[in-house]
Amino acid sequence: MNEHTKGILFLITAFFIFALNSILAKGINASPLMLLFAMVATGAPVFFVLALKNRELGTTLKNVGGITIVALLALVMDFTFFSAVKIMPIASAVFIKFTYPLLVILAAPFILGEHFQKDALRATLIGLGGLLFIL
Repeated sequence: MNEHTKGILFLITAFFIFALNSILAKGINASPLMLLFAMVATGAPVFFVLALKNRELGTTLKNVGGITIVALLALVMDFTFFSAVKIMPIASAVFIKFTYPLLVILAAPFILGEHFQKDALRATLIGLGGLLFIL
């Protein structure tokens, strides 16, 4: 199986898991903080097993600063998403979360030095305008 096909399969799997996770987060009687704790508590052992198995722990330790920033941002992202899911309709929360590519298009040139594409910028502005209608 080539890398492109693997990537598609990973994305499809993530798509279904995210949908199920969002529904369960809304349906169970647990605070966003408890949901986040459960994710971290179950994710850490899985990480270490996979990192050791794939011999990536040394590489991971070399990049600890960047990985820590990404992990902290992911924790904040998940906490705020779980908080939103608890107090608003799940369809709205999920839709709004998946507008993040619009912000990626706007931020990538400043953070990664990528070039703006005029068509992408136009589409982003239209998308953000559509988001305002939903909010």
